[in-house]
Amino acid sequence: MCIFLASRLHPDYALVILSNRDEYIERETQSAHWWPDGIYAPKDLKRGGTWMGVSDTGRLAVLVNFHEKQPIGELSRGLLPVSYLTSEMSATDWANDTRSLHADALKLAGGFMMMFGDITPANGEIQPLELLSNRQPPEVLLGDDCPVLCMSNGPLSDKSWEKTETLARVFEPLLSLHGDEFIKQCFKLLSTTCVADTLTIEDIRKTVFVPRCQLPSGPYATRTQTIVLVDRKGQVTYMEKTLGPEAGDPDAQVEPVVEQFNIK
Repeated sequence: MCIFLASRLHPDYALVILSNRDEYIERETQSAHWWPDGIYAPKDLKRGGTWMGVSDTGRLAVLVNFHEKQPIGELSRGLLPVSYLTSEMSATDWANDTRSLHADALKLAGGFMMMFGDITPANGEIQPLELLSNRQPPEVLLGDDCPVLCMSNGPLSDKSWEKTETLARVFEPLLSLHGDEFIKQCFKLLSTTCVADTLTIEDIRKTVFVPRCQLPSGPYATRTQTIVLVDRKGQVTYMEKTLGPEAGDPDAQVEPVVEQFNIK
């Protein structure tokens, strides 16, 4: 039950993204790396997709799945970010094409939201991004009227995911920080735990960082923490902490792997 925040408000960056990926411990994952297609992203080794990534041409996709009890269809939602990141179509054309070609599969798939678009700065600013979802209509994201966005595992209007409000509220004071201190405090924010050690699946709605817990399908925890910074000249800094054996430990001392590149 992942969470991410995206903001256009930091004075040094056209875009800031903070993300926690919560997942079953046993699900095999490859850390962020360069794929042959020119995208930098982690990989879900079970289905071959990803939950977030950036291309060297300035495309971004971030996916969150909905918490639903209904069966999941055959469509692997993690392949949607890969499809967009490797496409040469505009974001709008790709979304229209995807909705048309995969209409039935999208209806049968588990619920999801995907923020995507071009993050190449123009005059130091990025353009608003787009939303693809099979549970709510298309929407412009990160426009001038709403430059901060926080998503978790339910519709944008679902206020029961308390962790989104917590993350957005505690992030705001960090906008006055710069450089290494800003990054340090962002990772600290991603390790915010809001509930007791014994969690139920409903408690996970409340906590930004999910300590290791036992759910009906197996052990579960926050496994990956990611910060993506896009400066106003188009340099991307992608920082990922893969917690490994420390998954679910908010005090784990894990150094992030950092990849920097300029958008082509």
